[in-house]
Amino acid sequence: MVMTRGNTAISGQQVEPRGKLPPAAAKGRGRRLRLGPMALYGGIICLTVIIALLYLSQYAILAHLSLQINSLQGKVEALERENRNLQHQAAHLSSLDRVERIARHDLGMVPFAEIRYLPELNINTEIDTKEVKPGEEEIVSKLANLLRPKTALAEGFGQ
Repeated sequence: MVMTRGNTAISGQQVEPRGKLPPAAAKGRGRRLRLGPMALYGGIICLTVIIALLYLSQYAILAHLSLQINSLQGKVEALERENRNLQHQAAHLSSLDRVERIARHDLGMVPFAEIRYLPELNINTEIDTKEVKPGEEEIVSKLANLLRPKTALAEGFGQ
């Protein structure tokens, strides 16, 4: 018997219609794979080991994070202590008493109320040479010339 299926001719074989399986294939289809008790115990043990490893890894991560938190808390406390010390030091350095002491002793400053002005000198007046000793008269006249304004030089400079 020759049967054709599409463009192919099959001879000597009987072709089953689609959807039906031969009796040998139909026999194995209904059977389930049976596991022995050892395979079942092995699967349970593997599952238990996997769960235990997951638990232990989570515990190790938790312990590591706890150590990091404790370390960071210690650093925060040290930085807060240092911040308080620096604020105390800044308050001490900027106190008015300290600033005034440095200004008076180190820089030679005086408060505004204690400012003493020198009397106004009249440079154009002649120096009384009666009080000057005879040998010092030339030195006094040179100093007086140095103190007088140099208006002639200033006028000549502008030309």
